[in-house]
Amino acid sequence: MGKQEFSHRLKTEPASIHTASQQELLSTIACEGFKKSFDLGSFNLTQKKVVEVHEGLGEDQMGTILKRDGKKYRVHFIRDLDNYGVIVTDESNENVVTKVVLRERSHDGSFESGSPQYLKIIDGLSEEQIPERSRHIGFTNWSYAEKNDIQEPGVKSLELSVISSDPDRVLLDQLLKKNRLFVNPRELAKFIDDPFAYIPFNEVSEKTINLWWKYWFQVADRGMRGKEIPQPGQTSQRGFDGFFSNTLQTTEVLAKKTGHTHLTAIPTWTYVWHAFIERGYKPTDMEQYQETIDFMERIGSVILSNDKPVSTLSPKHPLASWLSVAPFVLQLNPDFVPTLGIDPVREKRFQELYTNLKNAVQSNGEVKTYPFSPGRSLWLSKKL
Repeated sequence: MGKQEFSHRLKTEPASIHTASQQELLSTIACEGFKKSFDLGSFNLTQKKVVEVHEGLGEDQMGTILKRDGKKYRVHFIRDLDNYGVIVTDESNENVVTKVVLRERSHDGSFESGSPQYLKIIDGLSEEQIPERSRHIGFTNWSYAEKNDIQEPGVKSLELSVISSDPDRVLLDQLLKKNRLFVNPRELAKFIDDPFAYIPFNEVSEKTINLWWKYWFQVADRGMRGKEIPQPGQTSQRGFDGFFSNTLQTTEVLAKKTGHTHLTAIPTWTYVWHAFIERGYKPTDMEQYQETIDFMERIGSVILSNDKPVSTLSPKHPLASWLSVAPFVLQLNPDFVPTLGIDPVREKRFQELYTNLKNAVQSNGEVKTYPFSPGRSLWLSKKL
């Protein structure tokens, strides 16, 4: 597509998320729990950074809000060709406290829509070879260039990406207080934040596989004993009260106002999948949907140490999410039986759980995994 044609299309496209005001974006994070921790009234726009993007300019506007104890947090208003949103980060460590980013999907299904990290990993591309538009997606590590990513005719949708982590309840602070951990608490906190990042896809060995299962069982064993455990992907013990419901409600209003017909999402974890389904989102690929249901039935059949199956737990229970992640590692070497090198009692519990899990997800020599990101993109969509 030539520059003139592209510019013409930009001018004739219907209203986009870019017409939303900063106040409307702030409303997406201003749930009751967030307002109790932050004084949004003290928000002050302090800096504007204009960045060059494909066929024009975008802005990353930065401001600050004050927490009640006086500690400063930075607010970024993100705007480029496809993304518009608000991100709050801790100035002292750059941790993301909360994020609501809406991404225009009008270019999905093309090379221009693949995220830069994904393109680098899959295609070995240098920065100069990555499409200009793709450089500014920046919030995901999977592709939007697959056949399942293409929107139906007449559909104009936004992808919703959300995060909520209360900075007063940092998970690492709690882990450092634990006395019976058999792994490093700092590494465990990183593992919980992104267990996929620890899967040794490029360095498959008995040592790397054993290490992954060791971190995994540190969490799963606590859940097996009925103790509170975090969900995969968490950086704090909990997010802000009402954040998810508030975000979905306000973004629906915003999407309608800006001329969109659907809100969509790609879940990474099973508890996120269930949270969206409960709120009226539906899968767009029925074949992948059935694959998901079959997989979750397999996970539900796993017998726990109390002789009860996982299906007796809430579908959004953290243990169900952790069991659902594990087959991605199991498939690396299904014939290898990992050993953790921990005390005999817990080692026995691990071996029993590992065997039950393997029996549940392995069929005819194939290990089943769920069709979510980052491996695949099972889109959920809600008509507005």
